[in-house]
Amino acid sequence: MYQRGTLEEFNQWHEKTKLSYGIPPGGIIGYVNGRLAPDNQRTINYVDSAQKPDKSNDYIWPYGGYIDDKKSVLLKLDVDNLGWFIGSVGN
Repeated sequence: MYQRGTLEEFNQWHEKTKLSYGIPPGGIIGYVNGRLAPDNQRTINYVDSAQKPDKSNDYIWPYGGYIDDKKSVLLKLDVDNLGWFIGSVGN
């Protein structure tokens, strides 16, 4: 399931989500073979957003475990019908 909004809304949601999972602002502490990953192997994103192909400031992102209650949830079918990805109905 996805949420939809502007890039600014995604960035705000993303920072709140990272904090809710205890991910430091500079990245996520991952594991390599059961041991904490070194700093150079940390990742910064919890999830990535996808910009609508028309290049507008219209984005979707999988919401994971933290839902912004001010946003409606989009199902995969909704995303396809909105034409988000090449080959989907709206393209």
